[in-house]
Amino acid sequence: MTHSEVLYTLATVNALDSMFLLELPVIIPDMVRYKVIQDLSKPGAEQVAEWLRESDSRRLIIGSTEVYEEFLLLRSLNSQIKIKNREEQSAAEILSRNVERNEFGTVLIFEDSAVRNSNFLTPLPESVVITSTSEFLFGVGAKAKGLIPKL
Repeated sequence: MTHSEVLYTLATVNALDSMFLLELPVIIPDMVRYKVIQDLSKPGAEQVAEWLRESDSRRLIIGSTEVYEEFLLLRSLNSQIKIKNREEQSAAEILSRNVERNEFGTVLIFEDSAVRNSNFLTPLPESVVITSTSEFLFGVGAKAKGLIPKL
């Protein structure tokens, strides 16, 4: 699961598909997708929107959340309502569902500056790994591509 800033960063370095290297489903919360497509002028946003449209739906899942549904309802009543921390709330909602089902491990990717501020998700089970964008790209992604030897 990921946040819009992570997607923008991965898009600007042409690395969105690197999220598929772990061979886990990639889940983008619906609130994150909304944030991306609402302002295509941000660097990387057009690439992310195209990637979201064109990716295989078996590998890339847009996760539905109550957070997003509530946001849409509030937005219909007041068009000035802000997203605020709803991206994080939607990610937490999806994480909670996946942990309850215990279907597979989970990797949460946060923008480098935000990974230290992720205490809203603690405590996390061992099956959940939190990483930053750079750790993901230069660690997991580079290992999967064979650029860094696997340990």
